[in-house]
Amino acid sequence: MSQSEINGHLNNDPLPGSGQDLAAPEGTPVDPRQIAVSRRNLLKVLVAGGSATAIHLALPAEWVRPIVEIGVLPVHAAISESPAVGAGPTGVVVVGNKAYVTNQTANTLSIVTLNTTDGATVATFDPYPTPTVTASMAGKLYIAEGLGGLGRLSVFSETHGGWVGTIPLGRPATVIIASKGRIYAAGGGSLWVIDAAADIILTTLAGFTNPTAMTISQDRLFVTDSGKKFEIDLLTDQLIGSAPVVSAPLAANSPASLRPPFNGPGDIVHADGQLYIVNEAGNFLSIVSLDEGKVRNVPVGRTPKAVAVADGVAYVTNFGDNTLSVVTLAGLVPQVTTVTGVGDGPWGVGLIGQDIYVASHTNSKILRLRKSNGVFGVTVLTLSDVSKPRHLDTFGQKAYVACSGNNKLLIVDASPAAPTATSKDIAADPYDVKVASGKVYVTSSSSGKLTRRDLDGQNPKVQAGGTGPRGVDYSSTTSRIIVAAFGDNTVKQLDETYD
Repeated sequence: MSQSEINGHLNNDPLPGSGQDLAAPEGTPVDPRQIAVSRRNLLKVLVAGGSATAIHLALPAEWVRPIVEIGVLPVHAAISESPAVGAGPTGVVVVGNKAYVTNQTANTLSIVTLNTTDGATVATFDPYPTPTVTASMAGKLYIAEGLGGLGRLSVFSETHGGWVGTIPLGRPATVIIASKGRIYAAGGGSLWVIDAAADIILTTLAGFTNPTAMTISQDRLFVTDSGKKFEIDLLTDQLIGSAPVVSAPLAANSPASLRPPFNGPGDIVHADGQLYIVNEAGNFLSIVSLDEGKVRNVPVGRTPKAVAVADGVAYVTNFGDNTLSVVTLAGLVPQVTTVTGVGDGPWGVGLIGQDIYVASHTNSKILRLRKSNGVFGVTVLTLSDVSKPRHLDTFGQKAYVACSGNNKLLIVDASPAAPTATSKDIAADPYDVKVASGKVYVTSSSSGKLTRRDLDGQNPKVQAGGTGPRGVDYSSTTSRIIVAAFGDNTVKQLDETYD
């Protein structure tokens, strides 16, 4: 990485608390560890370092606040053909020259910049060190921070790219929401009503215990808290009353980020400039904006396994409660509808046209969901050779399903009125499947193999796929197959070289 490239990605404002201007005259050598770095450009510095052995950025603690932006937290970059990522890499999706890898054990997301000559540069950011939730209004982000049992809202200007103030709170806020010029933050025994124009507390409401979610309907704010539903009149900012609830139904519509930012992240897909990540341990869907670097978490069913996105809707299979969450993404607050009757242990999901295909793992079925008059009808397809299906991918009129019970790749042809299927042998313990570049790629976890077949299932090729390979995708930038190796915490970049 040249000095000019480094200078091109650095911000010459002085570091907070440094008392000095670290800007250097043009041509003067600059130590990247000692110069102010723009939060939004931090990852650009790492990405540009394609020829460096490693980049270490030492940043003052006051500067690195827990803001909901990708790459702001402690980052380390290293170059390798099989780069190490976080513990338990499970899902992978390739976007341009980057592979995004979910680390299920570490609860992190790794950003792997792919390079055809120098290997890969890896930037991994960890979960925020303090409970962090956020709301946005009028060009400002409100970030809840914990300070040794106390709390505050730090205000970040998206327009100016800097911190513009803090609002002291009695305790750390656990949920936060914005509406009509007000910020509502709740934590511990209080709910604070904040004027978003002046950034001051207008009213503090008492009587709460442990708020977990908030949602707004017309002129009412509803808060779920320790088995109760509280109702606040937004016209007067006064508490109307509370009532018991059975299962916190408002959580599905809460825009508040859950903590940690990831909790058992697994399957990951990309659509419309955003990453969609299922969190198996946390029971929520993370939506990561690649342009803005912000994370939103939307509660879904228990143990979500896979996600597919089309036409502004995300479809999430919930292995733990045998449901499908249909997440409508338009608007400030994603809306969640729960569909039942989708088999026992639903795992893989994909779309063919307007139809949704679900792999039901526990009872070895493939289901087709078709919506009519606002209601999903479920059809169990009559197919042979379906045994413990896991992930699936779709292409054209076909669904490709990894069946772990009989080590088969099931190819479902959806073009007939009654879909048919053929099956092909796959290395033992197939896990994930990806259709790309005119081929079908299947990872096999316990056997450590990657199998490639043509779209019609012919011409099988097998090669080593790493230790415990799980997620797989294809990079058109490097013409390589990218595999998340769960067993040794690495990402494999595999050429088309087979046994």
